[in-house]
Amino acid sequence: MIINSISQISLSGLYRIRPENGSVFYARQEYLSSIILSELSAGTEIDEENEEELLDAGLCVAVELKACDYLSRAEQSRFGLTQKLVKKSFQKKYINMVLDYLESKDYLNDLRFSTAWLNTRKINHYEGRTKLLAELRNRGICEKTASKALDDFFILNDEFEICKKAYQKHKKNGKTEDKLMQAMFKSGFSHKLVLKAKEELESSFVSIPIV
Repeated sequence: MIINSISQISLSGLYRIRPENGSVFYARQEYLSSIILSELSAGTEIDEENEEELLDAGLCVAVELKACDYLSRAEQSRFGLTQKLVKKSFQKKYINMVLDYLESKDYLNDLRFSTAWLNTRKINHYEGRTKLLAELRNRGICEKTASKALDDFFILNDEFEICKKAYQKHKKNGKTEDKLMQAMFKSGFSHKLVLKAKEELESSFVSIPIV
């Protein structure tokens, strides 16, 4: 490959490359190990091995642009974003390189995704720590990150108050005692927390507004 022209097109580090033969493509230094983009110029000849690496970097940029499109719409988890990109027929090796780069820049962050997901989930669900942990793990979040997100979440959202709302909701739906308790445990509340909520609500007849 012979470089016809090359120029850095943005502060983010993308380079626009026009080969003597072929289409214009873009590359980023972070996707290269043997080539220094800033040292290339018009007329530079790239040998076969380095040409393959340079073209691979171009494919990485294509993956990056699609990944950033998803990230511009909503927070993504690494696992979820990987699945979406695989469905777009991108190769795993390019996906991994791109997601490593996006994580290094904090554009992709599983903890931030988990926090956003929990805050959205709470709008229509009354669930305890065990259920929420399982839901995050099912979305590919590692246990350490999921636990940290839940610790932060329950600092701002009292699990006992959520438990009471869940109890009242199931009771208003006419569940029998056994089915009500089963539903509470299935929603991720501990046995101790459920009994405490049951005792407080049924002894005081307090109605907790369900919003």
